[in-house]
Amino acid sequence: WRAYSWLPRIILTLGLLTVLRVSATETAENTTKHSTVMSSKVEPVIAGYLINFLRYVEWPEAVPPVGEPWRVGLLNAEGLRPSLARMISGKMMRGHPIEIISTSDPADLRDCQLVMLGDVPPENASSVAKVFAGRPVLTVVYQEKEIATEGAIIELVLQGRSIRYRLNTVQLTVQGLKPTPGLLENALPPVPPMAQSS
Repeated sequence: WRAYSWLPRIILTLGLLTVLRVSATETAENTTKHSTVMSSKVEPVIAGYLINFLRYVEWPEAVPPVGEPWRVGLLNAEGLRPSLARMISGKMMRGHPIEIISTSDPADLRDCQLVMLGDVPPENASSVAKVFAGRPVLTVVYQEKEIATEGAIIELVLQGRSIRYRLNTVQLTVQGLKPTPGLLENALPPVPPMAQSS
């Protein structure tokens, strides 16, 4: 078994690279032309990341509970539903189906394992994340600029022609979750304090 301990890292790396190959040039161009939070080119890439995050975060043993699905919450991010629905159609993860819940009320997503913070102003992200305090919930946000957002455990950032991610390992631990080695290795470094304030 130890001889294959490197396998999850390779699978994660290949999975993320495959996701990023989804029209990376068109994604960057479309995001530049349109100031929307998400575009039709960005959505499949983000949806792929969300599925990979579900796979490569270590969850408490009782998550999700027996007989219940993995729940992915979309907070003001309804545009992601079609891409996510295509990816999870007919698939199971560790013996559980995956369910998508879309809403504009964070309280509706308390029982989710992963919550995508869609059209949420950066100044409100921290208060929204408090709804999930003390729960094994992974919060994710997408940003087009290198600005640190309080309250999100994972930040998806448009960097050149690719979408990369930054991981808040402290907050991840506070939520009772653990990153796999591959998740750590592929994450961007934290934003320096000077860059956060500019």
